[in-house]
Amino acid sequence: MTGLLDRIRRLFRKPEQREDRLFYINDAESNEDFVFSSNKIATTKYTWYTFIPRGLFEQFRRVANFYFLFNAIISLTPLSPVMPITTITPLVFVIGLAMLKELWEDIKRGASDYETNKRKIRVILPDGSEAMREWRELRVGDIVQVEGDTYFPADLICLASSSDDGSCYVETMNLDGETNLKLRKALHETYALDGSQLARLRGTVECEHPNVSIYTFTGKMRLEGLQETPIFLSPTNILLRGSKLRNTRFAVGLVVYSGRETKIMMNATDPPSKRSFVERRLDYVILFELVLMLALAIFPAAVFAARLPYQEEHMWYLELDQNSQLTGLNKAQYNANNPALAGVLQFFTCLVLYGYFVPISLYVTLEIVKLLQAVTISFDLHMYYEEKDIPAIARTSNINEELGMVRTVLSDKTGTLTRNQMEFFKCSIAGVPYGMGVTEVEKAAAQRAGRPPPEEDEEDEQVYLPERPLEKGFNMRDPRLDGMKWVEQPSADDIRRFLEVLSVCHTVVVDTAPVERAASSNIFAMGSGGGPGAGVLGPGEVGNGGITGSGSGGVDVGASLGMKGSSSSLSLASAGSANASRGVNGAGGGGGGGGGGETPLLPQGEEAMDADAVRFLAESPDEAAFVVAAKRLGFLFLGRQGNELKVREYGSGWSVVHDRPYELLNTLEFTSHRKRMSVVVRAPEGRLLLLCKGADSVILERLGTTEQAQKYRPITERHMTMYAEAGLRTLAIAWREVGEEEYAAWQQRWVEAKGYVADAAVQAERLEELAEELESGLILVGATAIEDKLQIGVPQAIESLAQAGIKLWVLTGDKLETAINIGFACSLLRHHMRQHLVFLEDNEAATKEAARRGVPLKEFAAELVRSQILAASESVHGAQSGGTWEGNTADPSDSRHGDSRTAEETAAGEAQEEREGDGGSEGERGSESEGPADEEHAVVIDGKALALVLADDALRLAFLELALQCASVICCRVSPKQKAQVTAMVRREGKQICLAIGDGANDVGMIQKANIGVGIRGEEGQQAVMASDFAIGQFRFLERLLLVHGGWCYKRICVLITYFFYKCFVFAFTILFYNCLAYFSGTSVYYDWYLTLYMVLFTSLPIGVVGVMDQDVKAVYRLRYPQLYGQGQRNEFFSVLSVASWMANGLTQAAVIFALSLVPFALVADRSTGYILDLTAVGTIMYSAVVTTVNLELGSNVQYWNVLHFLTIFGSILFFFVLMAIGSYLPIKWVGNLSGVAAQLLPAASFWLNLVLAVVAAMLPSYAVRGMWRHLRPGDHEVVQEIERRERRRRLMRLSTMARHMCVGAPLVANHGENGAADVEQSVHSSAGSGSSDVGGKGKGKGKGGVGNGVVGEYQMAENGGVGFTATEELRHRNHQQQRHVQQ
Repeated sequence: MTGLLDRIRRLFRKPEQREDRLFYINDAESNEDFVFSSNKIATTKYTWYTFIPRGLFEQFRRVANFYFLFNAIISLTPLSPVMPITTITPLVFVIGLAMLKELWEDIKRGASDYETNKRKIRVILPDGSEAMREWRELRVGDIVQVEGDTYFPADLICLASSSDDGSCYVETMNLDGETNLKLRKALHETYALDGSQLARLRGTVECEHPNVSIYTFTGKMRLEGLQETPIFLSPTNILLRGSKLRNTRFAVGLVVYSGRETKIMMNATDPPSKRSFVERRLDYVILFELVLMLALAIFPAAVFAARLPYQEEHMWYLELDQNSQLTGLNKAQYNANNPALAGVLQFFTCLVLYGYFVPISLYVTLEIVKLLQAVTISFDLHMYYEEKDIPAIARTSNINEELGMVRTVLSDKTGTLTRNQMEFFKCSIAGVPYGMGVTEVEKAAAQRAGRPPPEEDEEDEQVYLPERPLEKGFNMRDPRLDGMKWVEQPSADDIRRFLEVLSVCHTVVVDTAPVERAASSNIFAMGSGGGPGAGVLGPGEVGNGGITGSGSGGVDVGASLGMKGSSSSLSLASAGSANASRGVNGAGGGGGGGGGGETPLLPQGEEAMDADAVRFLAESPDEAAFVVAAKRLGFLFLGRQGNELKVREYGSGWSVVHDRPYELLNTLEFTSHRKRMSVVVRAPEGRLLLLCKGADSVILERLGTTEQAQKYRPITERHMTMYAEAGLRTLAIAWREVGEEEYAAWQQRWVEAKGYVADAAVQAERLEELAEELESGLILVGATAIEDKLQIGVPQAIESLAQAGIKLWVLTGDKLETAINIGFACSLLRHHMRQHLVFLEDNEAATKEAARRGVPLKEFAAELVRSQILAASESVHGAQSGGTWEGNTADPSDSRHGDSRTAEETAAGEAQEEREGDGGSEGERGSESEGPADEEHAVVIDGKALALVLADDALRLAFLELALQCASVICCRVSPKQKAQVTAMVRREGKQICLAIGDGANDVGMIQKANIGVGIRGEEGQQAVMASDFAIGQFRFLERLLLVHGGWCYKRICVLITYFFYKCFVFAFTILFYNCLAYFSGTSVYYDWYLTLYMVLFTSLPIGVVGVMDQDVKAVYRLRYPQLYGQGQRNEFFSVLSVASWMANGLTQAAVIFALSLVPFALVADRSTGYILDLTAVGTIMYSAVVTTVNLELGSNVQYWNVLHFLTIFGSILFFFVLMAIGSYLPIKWVGNLSGVAAQLLPAASFWLNLVLAVVAAMLPSYAVRGMWRHLRPGDHEVVQEIERRERRRRLMRLSTMARHMCVGAPLVANHGENGAADVEQSVHSSAGSGSSDVGGKGKGKGKGGVGNGVVGEYQMAENGGVGFTATEELRHRNHQQQRHVQQ
């Protein structure tokens, strides 16, 4: 009722005209002038008065259902040839079942809404009292107290908490899927107030209007008594509905958004609807059947109308004039004086009679089967990630079959192909490289290239051991740095600055011992400041997640209030560390107040905690690795207290030099757009410092022009290139000193920008401009190199997917060199591949060349990219057309063509050319034996070039044409938005069925744009999982998801759909044939209840079981022969030919059954009375043959028999005969003409003989055709089935031999079965047929030829070479043994 009143009020009240939202604090009467949403929510799809009309509308949106409704209406008229119940019953069953499913789901949603709205919350009233109210009664402006471990009832501004500093921890899993806790801060002006003081709080809040962004918030609060000084609000002060208060006794908040205006409700939109390719193709088949049915209805009606005037005298038995049972429509239907009207009426009769051409139960059966398929995917133990207890989850069942048709996989790298467990491995400081060892990427790349692994440094880990054991996040070994020996280095000052940046520029939280719990959970019982001992539970008590901090909120105007902790200087709030790793284009950071939140300092002095025992909790593994590295090298981050960060600096021998306090003034947060993070701090010496870390591409552009700023740039760039080639993630470290006057002027403009709260996007743009201004003139001090190891089984999985003909695109933010080397390590790039590079990394060289030519830089860059794409395309086309390679793809001397590496002559380019030269020689050697058409291609493009490609239609189409001809594509330096754009390009313009897989929030857009989205539950929360269609624990499980479950589901669904059309054709054409025999009179040959039960009862259950459980090839063989996957990519089982063959089979079997069922009994007086069988008996004979044939035909196509197949197939046939027998003995008033039919037919031997004859004759043509086709041109799965059968026979032979030798006590002979095995191989090859080579090509198993390429090739090896088949098979098994763990 409250929600209804709100809607009525809105109808008669003008909308707000303000740019921002305004409301009063704890003043309900003043807030009555505004229209805000109530806090009651409703997530149900229906209401009690909309369920039936809206539910029926949803069901009849399907064309098939609407047609059956039309048929049901006609059946109520005298024109219907059958009883109305015959058409109405199936329709009601199907529609009712679907609506009951909708109702059940909505009831569950409604129950959840009711429970949520009825929850109680403590409200602080203006008079100082408190009351318990239901959530739905809350209003904007109310002040509420939320208890620990409960959810927030609305979006709140945090005013106070049980902590003495006003902080609290929240869990935001329901919002963003992240399990780590976030630190939120109460306003500095209110965190020390008790309950009575908060009740008397008065003022106004101005903030942005409700929006969907959960990571941004802008606003300001004005409290009475503070003159005109506003308190700026930031995301760190907001407690969002849907999140839970954790590790905190209570928190007090002011309601700012309620009900439907909360951020979680505004984000509660339905996920994008995805329909599979097969389902979309099904619409066309249904349309074809409707057109066919209309044609079949028009033709008999036209013939009937044409012949009616000439046949009137032969219809004397109708007695049209004397029969009182005939209605006016019946008489008009046979009126020879008006044949046109008779023809029209006859058309509607035929329309009802031929309605069985369209399968009414197809959709509901399809939904049930897909749901059960999804259950089997979720329960597959082979995709269970035991280490983290993560099973595979099918979050949708609509697109199961599309898993078997994927042509392109688009993958993130970090956390998807790698573990996202960062370790500080190497670094470059002041031009000196530090760190020894070889990465996994270097070892793997060398191994796959056939080269020995790179040599370790002279003092490798076997000779040099660090003084202290390595720890998580730190894996660097270097005697020059370990044990604080770096203080003796010539560049000790630069090293100190490097470590200072790592230990201060972050948002990390220190994990300390738990603080005592508060004695009371009521703010009214705590007194000012919360009392001694009141506090938040320490982060150390977090169960399974870390605690990540955020900055304090508001402009520090405590001096005017005379409160503790006040400061006369202005210090702005951090924009919140929640933005740090999500790619939010938000406020660009915040002002002072500790970007990482306030945490208790570590014990100091004599009781100082051992540095090795300190644990840091961060939002990203990178940040934790940096702080750990600083700690290991002598700069220990102690924690935050207010706006102060403390770092303990150690000296030689790990002696404590002193604790350095830094006043944190501003935090400019990291975002995917900025690609950097900066902090402005006041060092202990009093200097203002800007400390910055970020991607080299953005840091190098912002370096100053002085000698000091550029001193280490050339050598550091070379080191970063070297690290990137080793597969390491690099960041540049820089700093500069900020003048007092410069900062004061900048800070004033920053405060003004923060004061604009009407639009968060506008505020963010202004703050970004100011951040850009401050982050200039930087001094480069060094670079870091982080190792992110590959996940287990990734190379094998990628290789298997490549053999399956799936093209893999990797979209990463890494540098080009890093991506290429990781591509080699994980088998994405293989050394026989021809690589084509398209990139624009060297801006300086491109600028000079553009200036030399006198053209704009952007125009020159676009032309350069176009020339590279065209050169690569010519190279690919030349290889496919049988041309020969001529070294590089373009002339190295011309920067306008081909590979732009040679134009810029960068170090990365030289290294890449060396690698490509090695690979090129292999490619040339391979082309001699296999031909150039067998060489695979790969293209690598960087972010700048990709941006130009996506912005230009011609470039985009040219690049897409090139990429689709390559086996692998790598896109470097890609932003989250570009990931989504690339995915949409491949799907829509490339017409590819694509799958996107990722693990983080930056992958959500890509996952939602793809045909299939797969999320990995990794280290970056569950946002990718929440947006996905399927969720897995590791990338390697994608292999089984696609090759096994995808292949099975595709074939099962295709067989289900085509079988439905087949059985409809068999049934409907027998009706049509008899109608032709009956002079197109609209007479049905079948008893009415037979028509009703055919689709629903006698033929649906068997195909349902087949759709869930059938296996054309066992899982172990699908994994062993990935080329089987090509059948789905080529859509072999739902092509026009496949559907037409099933329909033709149905037509043929209908003709045979009709002839053999009708002719023998229609002309012979078979009854004891001397009469021939009546229509019901003949129809029963024909119906028996139809039911038996369609069920046995399904059985002949089953590949994997089990008990359920036997029970459903033969049980359906038996069930029909049982029902027929029961029905024939019921009273005639109940069953009509069916009474007594069983007594006539079942005892007669002629009936059973005719049934067997009709079934065998009907099935024989299809069986013969399938057998001949299997012999002459076997399908891929049929070849593998022969392999499976051969291996099964070999195992039986071995067991038999072993048993025989054990019985006689003779020793086993090693080669006991050689001759038998050769005979088996010969027989298998003969079964496959000499035409099997047509299935594939040369036996490579890659490309468009299908699995027959590899499998048939192995058969030929077995026949020609004797032992070739066995050796190849064992080699395949060994190569995949590591990641399979699948037992036969």
